[in-house]
Amino acid sequence: MAATASASRGALIRYDAACRAIAQAKRVDEAKQIRAEAIAMRAYARQAKNRQLETDAIAIRKRAERRVGQLMKAQSESVGLSRGKPGPGRGKAGSPADPAFGVPTLREAGIDKHLADRARKLAAMPEARFEDMVANIRTTDDQPKSFTAHQSESPEHYTPSAFLDGVIEVFGAIDLDPACESRERPNVPAQNYYTREDDGLAQPWMGRVFLNPPYGREIATWITKLRAEWRGGQMTELIALLPARTDTEWFKELTGGTDDAVVCFLHGRLTFVGNTNPAPFPSMAVYFGPHHDVFARVFNDLGSLWVRPGSPLEWFVEH
Repeated sequence: MAATASASRGALIRYDAACRAIAQAKRVDEAKQIRAEAIAMRAYARQAKNRQLETDAIAIRKRAERRVGQLMKAQSESVGLSRGKPGPGRGKAGSPADPAFGVPTLREAGIDKHLADRARKLAAMPEARFEDMVANIRTTDDQPKSFTAHQSESPEHYTPSAFLDGVIEVFGAIDLDPACESRERPNVPAQNYYTREDDGLAQPWMGRVFLNPPYGREIATWITKLRAEWRGGQMTELIALLPARTDTEWFKELTGGTDDAVVCFLHGRLTFVGNTNPAPFPSMAVYFGPHHDVFARVFNDLGSLWVRPGSPLEWFVEH
């Protein structure tokens, strides 16, 4: 028991020291170095099967990437340059930095485009949401979604905040999340929640509903519930984030016999909350409601839009 407590204190000290170092970093290369050390620490932790150390390493990497984004923004604002665009005293983008300005381009700073994009997004995330995300990453009890969401065998996947921003732009606000993971620390900013204990499959769904159900075998049951609730008329709008499995019976049930649904097959692979790697499957956003135009405007740049006519054969004859 004493050895376990000592190890826990050691892990806490190591994590807190890394957080302080990140907060005190004044240059991008300092934050990048801590990020590199976190990546190495995670590799060691996975080999040693030290789960707490691995989740700490993931959280440290996220904090370091956020700090990279903050420092990039500060540098850009200080000289009026962004992403190495030409400015006073500077030649073409990518040319050596002017000593008078002292701000290197991404290439000169050794920052690849993918890291730069992640860093900017993390830096733009509200503090409370970022801290909630990090806290969720470091939770190791009962295989949390954030820790296992990148694994195809995991049924649970926490919705990325950028995707939720799109949902809120369509709805205005989310009234209900019927598949919430935790009332104390919900990932979705909804007015009402059903957790596993509430059993969202047994409860009525009303208002503007966002659904990101478990992706295991039970997903078909959630789709049946979705269609039943939509036909019941208590929901005004619904967006569901689902794996794009068009070969399944549940996809046929989801889109068959209705012209209410609009599907956005998302470009690329989503990176779910708490993961550094994209999911091993494509995703889709499915909208039910009267505002197809709003959904199309918000999600048009995120993927390919698709509508199934209520009477497909008749539609093709007419067109």
